[in-house]
Amino acid sequence: MAKAAGHPWPGAQVVTVPGGLACLAGAAVLSWPMLFLGAPLFFLDSLPYAVEGQAVVQGLLGLLPGGDGAAAGSVGELAGQANSLRSVYYAAFVHLAAQTPLGFAGPALLQGAMVLFLAGPLVGPEAAAPAADRLLAGALVVALTPLAWFASYLMPDVLAAAVVLHACLLVRGVDALSPRQCAAVGLVAGFAIVSHHGYIPLSGAVVALALALRLAARRPLLRAAALGLAPLMLAVGANMALGALVLDGPSVAPRRLPILLARSIADGPARWHLEAHCADENYAVCGYFETIPDTVHDTLWAEGGLRDGPTELLALVRAEEPVILWRAFLEYPAQQVWSLAGNTLVQLVSIGTGEILAGRAVFDAAGRPQLEIDRARGRGLLAAYDVVLPLSVLAGLGMIGRMALRDGLRAGPHERALLAVVTVGLLANGAIFGGLSAPVDRYQTRLAWLLPALAALFWLARRRREGA
Repeated sequence: MAKAAGHPWPGAQVVTVPGGLACLAGAAVLSWPMLFLGAPLFFLDSLPYAVEGQAVVQGLLGLLPGGDGAAAGSVGELAGQANSLRSVYYAAFVHLAAQTPLGFAGPALLQGAMVLFLAGPLVGPEAAAPAADRLLAGALVVALTPLAWFASYLMPDVLAAAVVLHACLLVRGVDALSPRQCAAVGLVAGFAIVSHHGYIPLSGAVVALALALRLAARRPLLRAAALGLAPLMLAVGANMALGALVLDGPSVAPRRLPILLARSIADGPARWHLEAHCADENYAVCGYFETIPDTVHDTLWAEGGLRDGPTELLALVRAEEPVILWRAFLEYPAQQVWSLAGNTLVQLVSIGTGEILAGRAVFDAAGRPQLEIDRARGRGLLAAYDVVLPLSVLAGLGMIGRMALRDGLRAGPHERALLAVVTVGLLANGAIFGGLSAPVDRYQTRLAWLLPALAALFWLARRRREGA
């Protein structure tokens, strides 16, 4: 563990930043579900990330002097054929990190190490709590909360927690980081933000709150603002550059699917607007569907959905999406607000393992990875944790509530600020991914472990004071 230089926050003596080897060792312990099952955990999108990443990396290597010209065309081919894209940067990371003997376990381990790297500086004076207490708190978080499951998951989901932890550092820990450590934190946070298009607004929400809390407390703002805004600007700039260089043009979310439109169609307002105005408006989406669908799946992913349409059609639909949404809102404001609030609420309480799949990667004749799902593997364990995970989150929330009633969360520095950032992160995540997309348990579960982790941190602060 490397001690940071600088001026520590009030009430703390030092802040520690874990080193790379320590983070990897911690990630290996953290990923016990992957070790137990013998393979990373997957979702249906896991291996498509690797396929896209291979095309991107080969294309970039082909651009180098002496590179393969055919390979260099793979990026352009991907850009020309794919009417929608996930994060190209995360796809390249998955492909590169899988090129070790660990295979697809490599990206999962590195993601867990990134989360631990950002979480480390949040542990300040609590590190002086009795060793038995620290071991107990850590074991409970690793064994019972969703953290280990998402640290074993070959998806960018656990990096949503890294986005929120980055904002937490702005209210606790940033003042004691050295310039070199700030740069490392910024790079890790920037990658976490760019790993999913939805993490850019999530980061904007939690970073804005963290900086507002510092401003309200009259604490130094310059370093925190730089560390908070630079990774966010890096992610936005990376996406804009990608769109300008090889796609349709600068975009914060290049080649995204029109999920907001699909969500409003499923909820009613956009569908009602289109059914009433397709005859007199030249909407591209009206020309594609004979009958406007009534679900997100049928609009986007089903056979004949927008994802199957030509690239030019998707570009037109993305351009008209904000116009349709605004007009639908003006016609049906109450219904649109009600559906957004309802979907957000459902998302906030959706905790489980429903989209975590056990299986293994197999390779076809062309060397492309394919997912072979084994629904029998780990079925009992996943079913058990469908009960354990919600209970662990409720227990953490209950502990925080009990401490708040007893001492107003004053035992440790900035406890209320940390809780505020995590709470806004959970709410923003619920609105962005549940309210504006579709409620899915993995969206909220990937962040929910922060509540019991905070409870453990706050408990250690009190144990340290009792010991002293």
